[in-house]
Amino acid sequence: MQGHPKQEEAKVRGPSEERLALRWAALLCGQENIALLSLQAAKNQVMAWAAADLDIQPGALTALWQPLPEQFVTTRFLHAARSLEAGLEHIKKVMQDLNGAEVDFIGAMLRLAQHFQSDEARLLEWKERTRDAPQLQGWLPAFRHAAAYLEDSLPTPSERLEEIRRELGKLCAEPHRFLEARERERFDRSFEDFKKGYIDYYYAAHEDIVHIVGNQEKLESKLDSVALRNLELLSDLNHADRSYLNRVRTLGKWVQAHQCNLPIREILVLHPRCYCNFNPTGSRQLAESVNQMNDAIRQGIDHFRSILRRSRMIIIQELKDMRIDDHHAQQIASLLSRGPMIPLKQHSIDILNAVIQRHAGSFLTADHRLATAAPDLPAGW
Repeated sequence: MQGHPKQEEAKVRGPSEERLALRWAALLCGQENIALLSLQAAKNQVMAWAAADLDIQPGALTALWQPLPEQFVTTRFLHAARSLEAGLEHIKKVMQDLNGAEVDFIGAMLRLAQHFQSDEARLLEWKERTRDAPQLQGWLPAFRHAAAYLEDSLPTPSERLEEIRRELGKLCAEPHRFLEARERERFDRSFEDFKKGYIDYYYAAHEDIVHIVGNQEKLESKLDSVALRNLELLSDLNHADRSYLNRVRTLGKWVQAHQCNLPIREILVLHPRCYCNFNPTGSRQLAESVNQMNDAIRQGIDHFRSILRRSRMIIIQELKDMRIDDHHAQQIASLLSRGPMIPLKQHSIDILNAVIQRHAGSFLTADHRLATAAPDLPAGW
């Protein structure tokens, strides 16, 4: 009578094969003590492990990750995923044959070793990736957010941030590495580092350029409000052209129209750009707008001072005749000088208007004309 297959196979097994089978059984179950057991006891341990930890249907591993992010559809990732499924199918078939006495314990473990090319590291990697499959599933939404954030984020002048961006791009191009938890953790750390630095950069640029109006301290640090008030007063002189003031106001309206008061930091946690679509590198004209306002203010004041200086002797004599108080006389004297100006008051303008009215002919001549138009605005304003 033909003997039991297991018994026939056992006749030809040597001590080295027994030790090898016990070693692979211990690796498969993650239980070092199996290597010290008898073959029957080891088989019982392996079958108990399979019943408890191998309750996964073929195809279920990769099904957890569906739909895959676009970045994951690469030959290497799909091959790695198929290898996981192939390993699972092979081990389940070996366990089924062992349970059905189609193969003895040593033969089953040798088949297992053969599948993993007798490389213990391959088996351990398969076990780790298989065990980690649900964690990868839970991580994919975070990866999708990070990948979209990186794709939509704008270039920065920071070499450190751009280097992190390049490293993240390399990781995204090798998604099979994300089958390992340490690679996912590395990606997460690098992305959070990038995101923090990017938010700080974008926020600072946004606040500096499109969150000026409404921020009095910042507005005062950028716009010469004292000079603006002087220009407003000088533009009220009789016969004065208001082109310079109108230019400043036009620029101011344009700046105000492009302001943004949205909660930018909260937005940047989810999106790499403000809803106003501000682009730090593409808003040069906006960034220069306040400087252009200051230039227009300075040009306007220089224009009025130059015209008034041409009638300096007339004005000084009138001030003497009108017995103007020292406070207002000093304001007008600084206006007529070539040095720094004292902030003007409305009464000083009223005094000058009285002088202009009495000498209208002089102030309307070609050499003393107050109404000389300001330069045109640049194209696009």
